[in-house]
Amino acid sequence: MRLRSSGSPAAFVTTALAMACCAAPPDRVMAEEIARFPAAEAHQGVTVDAAHFYAIANREIGKYDKRTGRRLTGWRERGDGPIAHLNGGVVVDGQLFCGHSDYPADTPTNTIEIWDTRTMRHVERRRLEGQPGYCNWVDRHDRAWWVLFAQYDERSNEPGAGTANTQLVKYDDRWRAQATWRLPPQVVHRVAPKSCSGGSFGNDGLLYLTGHDARELYVTEVGRSRPTLRLRATVPMAARGQGIAWDRSPRRAAERILYGLDRASREVLVMRSAPVASRGAAARRLTST
Repeated sequence: MRLRSSGSPAAFVTTALAMACCAAPPDRVMAEEIARFPAAEAHQGVTVDAAHFYAIANREIGKYDKRTGRRLTGWRERGDGPIAHLNGGVVVDGQLFCGHSDYPADTPTNTIEIWDTRTMRHVERRRLEGQPGYCNWVDRHDRAWWVLFAQYDERSNEPGAGTANTQLVKYDDRWRAQATWRLPPQVVHRVAPKSCSGGSFGNDGLLYLTGHDARELYVTEVGRSRPTLRLRATVPMAARGQGIAWDRSPRRAAERILYGLDRASREVLVMRSAPVASRGAAARRLTST
């Protein structure tokens, strides 16, 4: 683990986490690094619970002690197994839910793969039918499931493809689609020719999105009557795109601790971010120029 401090690592992390709940002026909001941990699986996504974080690669997951970064156990797909391209996930009631697709297959097959976090045993698979694109992440918010199906400009020769056709889908508890939203056009411009690689709802009710490799968080609102997410702000962050996860554990939820990846170095990053400015303001407005 590398910490940005010359003093005691434990004392530094405790202090940094305690500071995270303090608001910053709109033009100073950012998700800054407070710690990082080596994780061989830090390739596609990361999620977190009260005591652990889980680094997610295409066909394997590592379970790590959240305080020390020590790898405890993990899961790996067998050579001929069906899991090909895991992405972002979320831990709910002792189970790890992870978005999965067969990207880059021409005809996407999307599933939600589920593990018991205590044993890291794969326990269930949910097939998601009827949605174009590739399942890039799943989250749980407001008593519903939220799944992002990515499309890519780099595959725009295929019918219905193109980053602008990426869709966020809300599901009920029986995995029935309830509503869909498109990405804000400013975000499409920013992430193309790739797409939205990560997403996680904050305790402020806003949806934080990432692209493929930019050091940016796109802060959006989900409107009941709008077919497109509303962009509130973009926030510089230490992580290089890919999957993200807010730490929602009871002791950390108010501290606004965000987990992300540095894919190049295969490390999980721990970041803190002050609350985003009030409605109508922005840390930094995105433009399409």
